[in-house]
Amino acid sequence: MTELTSTRGTSEMHWEPDTALIDAAREIAPIIREHSQEAERERRLSQPVLGALRETGLLRMTTPRSLGGLETDPVTRALVGEEVGRHDSAAAWTLENPLDWAFFCCRLPDEGAEEIYRRGADILIAAQFGRPLKATSTNGGYHISGRAPFVSNCYDADWISSTVLVDEDESAEDEPEMRMVYFPSEECEIIDTWDVMGMRGTGETHSLEQKADLLLAMAHAMSSAVQAVELACSIAGTTAFRATSPLERCFRDVQTMRHHVFASEQR
Repeated sequence: MTELTSTRGTSEMHWEPDTALIDAAREIAPIIREHSQEAERERRLSQPVLGALRETGLLRMTTPRSLGGLETDPVTRALVGEEVGRHDSAAAWTLENPLDWAFFCCRLPDEGAEEIYRRGADILIAAQFGRPLKATSTNGGYHISGRAPFVSNCYDADWISSTVLVDEDESAEDEPEMRMVYFPSEECEIIDTWDVMGMRGTGETHSLEQKADLLLAMAHAMSSAVQAVELACSIAGTTAFRATSPLERCFRDVQTMRHHVFASEQR
């Protein structure tokens, strides 16, 4: 179990990660590795791997306990993602992405979160925020329209979330209000556009403000990861770029991930 201790009179905290969840990630490693190439071909996470993530409870790590989730601490979450990523970077991304949007449900009214999780805690949410959709006020709600890129896990999602601009056409000179909305996935049309060099198994298609220090840390971490992979490839020489080499996959994936909106040095 997760434990938190603090020293009286100081702000220092010591986290003890939930080793059961880390062990669960290690136990499904053979399944992840077995289906890695299938995810590359199909350009989405394989169903056996998705099933394993559900059965082990890893997809419930950031869901509130009140809704049947595990409400896991961030240290455990990071270690689990790291363990999954050792075997397939796309599988780790596919795990981490819906955990973010499950966490953001804490910002919703209670009735909204309860509606999303009314069928149980194993709900998968796919989302994007880089290109806001259009929200037009209607009686008691909004009509959402538009096309959104980079919606990881959209094929397997139960709900879709996106940023929206509210009544943009009527805002005149004022900045339109921006909100985050959640809606059932069956209300969307998936347009298959995910044909890329790396991170193929994440199943992204077209369909918050952040602190500057967080963005800087993210960009630095991504830059360091790119340098580490490139160094490993330079040491391995030409063998690193054979299709049978794990480094070949690492190179393609990290070169794709470095252009993510949060991690890009150009931001």
